[in-house]
Amino acid sequence: MSTTDGATARVLRQFDPAGGQERSAAGASPAVANGPRLRVVRAPGADRSRAPFALLCGAVVLGALVLALLLNVQMAHGSFVSQQLEVDLARTAQDTQKLQSQVDAASSPAQLARSARELGMQPRSSQAFLRLADGKVLGATKPADG
Repeated sequence: MSTTDGATARVLRQFDPAGGQERSAAGASPAVANGPRLRVVRAPGADRSRAPFALLCGAVVLGALVLALLLNVQMAHGSFVSQQLEVDLARTAQDTQKLQSQVDAASSPAQLARSARELGMQPRSSQAFLRLADGKVLGATKPADG
């Protein structure tokens, strides 16, 4: 086996502008037959270190983890605040219901009559109305007993 396994030699083909056809280097004009054209190329660059790429990847992963942690903390805080608001809402609803039942009890006819008697008010013995258009009193009026 040779050191150039899989390497093949190829014939250099040149384009002839006068004839418009390709021709091999062996049948080329004397200027081309002298040898292949060589050109100067830059030397391959030194192998770059992979450390900056690894640091960038690590920073992206670390940033993603920190972002996920912050998002999780914010969601937990929002859940806690939501639960507290629901508890406050339930407590407020209970207080409202308790106060409404107290208002209903205090506004019953029996309770109103008892409260009026405690204040020194007397039940009416006659009924009279005042007509606002002319200021006339309709009905019989007499003072309350007491």
